Amino acid sequence: MSDLNPEVTEGRAAPTYIELANVTMSDQWHGANIAKSHFILVLHKAVRALEELDRIKKALFYGREIEPGSGPTIENIDFTLTPPGMKMVDGRRLIHGLIGGATEAGEKLEAILNALDNGTELDLPNILEEVGDGLWYDAAVLRVAGKTFEDVQTVNIDKLKARFPNGFTAFNANNRNLDVERQILVDGAQKSE
Repeated sequence: MSDLNPEVTEGRAAPTYIELANVTMSDQWHGANIAKSHFILVLHKAVRALEELDRIKKALFYGREIEPGSGPTIENIDFTLTPPGMKMVDGRRLIHGLIGGATEAGEKLEAILNALDNGTELDLPNILEEVGDGLWYDAAVLRVAGKTFEDVQTVNIDKLKARFPNGFTAFNANNRNLDVERQILVDGAQKSE
């Protein structure tokens, strides 16, 4: 499959989200542009920051004790989802899903960091566990937004079709039409189930 608009023929299943998404993944590698030491340093910083975020998540949702800091708290928090007209949502559920997903990303980054910095093998079962945990948190966000995985996958592919009509190119990756992409996202968010 060379593009995001494959013809589905009789007897052949429609391409999956994973197949369609991978059409837009770069096959290029520009590793000579980044020093290994810089990459490892940035990974360390990201992992540390996401570990701290995980501590906050565990304090907020599991009742663990941490130093609360000073100033106003976030005891009562609600958000209105955009676009206009969407309902007020329980900000706590949204925060749980969003920061939980970020902390799972930190655990996946830690697997890369360990392999690069410590020379350990990548632990595929652990990486897949973290992917599953990330999907759990994404499901929480989708529930708050009143959307399904299929809803966001469809909109994501529509956006990628606009960006990469014939598959990935570096030119299209570096010269995006953000107004068109944003409109696709807004239209997708407004569609009701």
